[in-house]
Amino acid sequence: MYITIDAMRSGTGIRDIVNGGYLKPEGLGLSSALINTLKLWLVDYQIVRDRGFTNKEVNELDRAGMKIATKISKELNGVKIEYFSDAAMKRSMLR
Repeated sequence: MYITIDAMRSGTGIRDIVNGGYLKPEGLGLSSALINTLKLWLVDYQIVRDRGFTNKEVNELDRAGMKIATKISKELNGVKIEYFSDAAMKRSMLR
């Protein structure tokens, strides 16, 4: 499995790179705490996106997104994961 963690407006936060489309976090066996963290991060990203990003906000959101991606990689051992910053349009590989 190869996934991207992103905050695209129409997504779930977890995109399937191989098969396309978004995956439901609940269907991946992630902990409820991590799913809640992901959902809150998506809401925060949306709020900041709608009012216009500042560099500081982008950096904070991306740090939080990378932490979430790292936690997901630990819970989904053996999955190739990357993080995509929607604001900076930049991709980062985790493994």
